[in-house]
This record gives sequence, structure tokens and C-alpha cells, in this order.
Amino acid sequence: MSRQLTMQDIYQFYDSGAITPGVSPDDSVFNKSMINIGNVGMSGSSNGAWNPVYGAQAWYQLNSEANLFGVLPKLTWDKSGFRAISSFTRTAASMAISETGTIPSPTVPNILTIKLTPKIGVNTFQTSQVVEQLAKISQDDIFANLDTIRLFYATEHVKLLNQQLNSVVVGTVSTGCTSGVGITTFESIDRIVASWGEATQAAGLSGTVASNVVSPYSGAVSRTAASAYDAQVIAPSGTLGVAAVLTDNSIRQIIQQCKTAGGFNSVFITGYNTYQELQGLYLSNWRTANWGELRVDTGLNGIKTSEGLDMGIKVASVYGLPVIQAVDTPQSQYNGTVSAGVQNVYLLDTTDTEGYGDARYGLQVLQPTNYLETTARDFILLQYLAYEGMYMTFGEQACRFFSAQGKIRDIN
Repeated sequence: MSRQLTMQDIYQFYDSGAITPGVSPDDSVFNKSMINIGNVGMSGSSNGAWNPVYGAQAWYQLNSEANLFGVLPKLTWDKSGFRAISSFTRTAASMAISETGTIPSPTVPNILTIKLTPKIGVNTFQTSQVVEQLAKISQDDIFANLDTIRLFYATEHVKLLNQQLNSVVVGTVSTGCTSGVGITTFESIDRIVASWGEATQAAGLSGTVASNVVSPYSGAVSRTAASAYDAQVIAPSGTLGVAAVLTDNSIRQIIQQCKTAGGFNSVFITGYNTYQELQGLYLSNWRTANWGELRVDTGLNGIKTSEGLDMGIKVASVYGLPVIQAVDTPQSQYNGTVSAGVQNVYLLDTTDTEGYGDARYGLQVLQPTNYLETTARDFILLQYLAYEGMYMTFGEQACRFFSAQGKIRDIN
């Protein structure tokens, strides 16, 4: 007998041991048919009978690190503004009087009132009732139901907040300069840690209002001239706008300038490419002890070096200060172009040195990141059979001591 076996023959064979009359399990024809089992429609490689099933989970091929959002202390929104004093009221010589001299007239400090406007970050998504029901009662491979996309949008929400906090605003070309007037995004670290020197360097760019580029909070802090509200901004070349490689001298210079201005700086922040430059700078000669390793924690209180229990994450340190790698750190710009993946270096003072309960530089939060979701009861209100979810965060970056913050730019 030499006929091709059918699916029914195989089912019958395995169910009851019976086989087509005249054919036994040991028959060579049967064995040949089993070898060529693709002929009966069971091979996925030949005719697609194999039905692949993919898991509903999605492995996010994204960078989802905490970034600057995790480093900055989180402060409750207790006040919508603060006062800043920009100078002493008299000189050292003018406070001296003779034994019977006239007491000097009272003086009043120069006070600037700075108003902060809460910024709103919102991320919304939607899936239909059909998809939700299929995910619950069918064996369909469902990805876009609420359970599987909720985590994705949480990751995206934090990522996009970080991109706002780290947006590039001070460039060497007009397209790389962004005005801070009337923006609805969170203020950028690049505008907060800026100086009038950067504005004068960018003043010649076509269509650029230099003061708008470097004045944070929609101009509430006015940098129309060099003042105490300038951050410490340097370039390794010694001239803003002129590119040079990162050097140990520029690292020491920014630390020295921030300390001279009254800073108690707590952390360096930079990108992965510049971090690699730092490794090459210090690890090429290991007898240099300036590069080390620290264990730190990030959270509601920003970045803290760990004490006591051996917890946290290990990060590099330079001159005793932790160096955090943040993928969204603003890129250095020079010679009219954006550098090839090299980022600025920021030296931040996130301490509460004055003891007011507010960090010198932190994230002021009006409403922490919240998640809202509709239910089946809301179909009539929505006017369609779908569920909607939303992540939202209200707040703003708040800097209360500008001259204590530092930036190294124009790195190539």
C-alpha cells in the first residue's frame, strides 16, 4: 500500500492504535510519511500552520533612567515666589566710624522679587472596550489593553519631563537659542544655569533676543547685564563659543568659581559621552586620585551620598563630588553647530545651607505625578466605548541661588 497518510489517520493512530487496513505502525510507508509530516499540513516552516503567539508585554527599547528628575530635591509648593538679595548694602570701609563719629544712615538691600508659575506636564492614552474584553476573555494576543500600556506611559511621562528639564536653550546658532518668554514647558537647566556672558556671545545671532535666551522664569530673573544672578559659566578654551577639549583645569576652575560665589555644590551632572571624556581624562594615569567612586541615593530629597547602611547606586566621583550620567543633558554647541554627542557639564548646589527648608536648587512640586483613569461608568460621558488614562505632574524647577550653580560648555 502506498498512499499518503491523512491527518485523520494520524489522529486515529495516536488515539486508539488503529491504522488504515494493511498498514502497521512499523510499515515503511508510515515511517516515510512521518518523516515528511509537512505533507499533511503540520509544518510551520512550509505552509504557515504554526501560529506564533506573542506575549502581551512589550520590552521597552527606550532609555528610562531617572535623570535630572531623580537628582533634584523635591520641594512642596509652599510659595509661588521668593525674594533674592543681589548685593551687600555697604562696603567694608563705609561701616567703620571713629570713636565719636556719626552713625551711618540705615541702608536697604537690593531685593528682587521672583515669581514662579506652575508648569503642567500631561500624558494621555486610550484603549477601547473591545480590546479590553478581548484581553479578558479571549486567547487573542493583546498588547494595547490598559494593563500593558499603563507602565509604558508612566515611563514615557518621566522621560518627557526629563527632556523638558534638560532642553537646550543657549546655543551658538539662532536655531539653537530658545526664548524663555511665554513657555509652557518646565524651565530648562540650561537657562537657569546661564550668564550674561553667554547672552553677549549669542547677541550677534540673527533673530535672537539674547536676554530672553538666558533669563529664566519668563524673565522674572532678568539677565540684561552681568549681576549676582549670573551662574558660573566657562569654556575649556577660556572663551565662550570657542571649542576645546575638557580639561582637569576647567573642572577645578568651575569648582573654585562656585565656591568663591558661596556655593556648597553637591553633584556634577553630564551626559554619557562627556562622562567617557572624564574617564579618559583621569583614568589614563591612575596615580591621580581625583577620580573615584561613591555610593549615592536619589529620590524625594535629590541626591545624597550614603552613610551607614551600604545602599544606593555606585557612581563616579571627581574631587569628592558624585558625577551623574544623564542621557538628556544639553549638548555643547560651538562653531555654529551642535557638537557630535558631547554634553555640557553642570555643577549644582542642591543644599539647604540657609536652613529655610528649601533647597538652593530643586524641583518645586504643586502636584506630584498622579494617574487618573476612566471606568465603564464613564462611557456615556466620553460618548464612546473606550477607557482613557492620564499621567500629570504640576511643578517647576526652582533655583534660589543662581551664582552657586556652574556650567562648562563648548566642549568638543
